[in-house]
Amino acid sequence: MNNKNKPLFLLIALIALVSILIAWANRGIKGDVTNQPVENSVNQFNSTPTSDKNVGEVLKSNPEFSKFVELLESQNMMSALEGLGPFTVFAPTNQAFDNVDPLVWAELEKDQEDLVAVIGYHFLPQNIPTSVINSLPELLTISNREIQVTNNLGGTSLLNDAEIVTPNQPASNGIVHGIDTVLIPPQEGEADSDETEL
Repeated sequence: MNNKNKPLFLLIALIALVSILIAWANRGIKGDVTNQPVENSVNQFNSTPTSDKNVGEVLKSNPEFSKFVELLESQNMMSALEGLGPFTVFAPTNQAFDNVDPLVWAELEKDQEDLVAVIGYHFLPQNIPTSVINSLPELLTISNREIQVTNNLGGTSLLNDAEIVTPNQPASNGIVHGIDTVLIPPQEGEADSDETEL
C-alpha cells in the first residue's frame, strides 16, 4: 500500500469498526441470533440474567478491565457500547495485557489497522452466555474472523487458548466474559487454526 494513502485507509478501517458496533447497538435485537451465521446460531438466551448497567458501564465498573477500557476509549469506541446491542464482549484482564510481549504490543500500536482488528476480535454481535458458548465449535466476531471454542477438563471454555476466567457478567445490552489472554486474529490468508494469542 502507498504510504501516502495508509493514514486514510486506517481511518476508514477504524470508522468501519465503530460503525459496526453502532449499527448493532441500534438494532436492539435481544438474544435472537437466528439470522446470524450457522456458527453462532442459537434460538434464544432468555435465561441470561440482565443488569441495569450497559456493557460499557459493566466494563468500567470492574477495575480488572481498566486497561481494556483505556484501549477502547483511545479509539472512541466506548460510546458505541452504550447502545441497545446486543453485544458479547471478551474482555482481557489487566494481567492479560501485562502478559503481552511489550515489543509485540508496541508494533500493534504503530499499526492502527492491526490494532483495530485486535479490538474487533473481542466482540460478538449477539448475547451469548457460556452455557451456549460451550456447545459451539467456533464464534464469528464482528471482524468476521472466527474464534475456536473448546472445553478444558475443568469445564471452563477456552477461546483459542484463552480461558474465560470471569464468565457471564450481565449487562442491559449484552454480556461480558473476562478472559486471561489478549486474542490476536490471524493474518489474512492464514488458516483459522493458526489463530494466535498473546
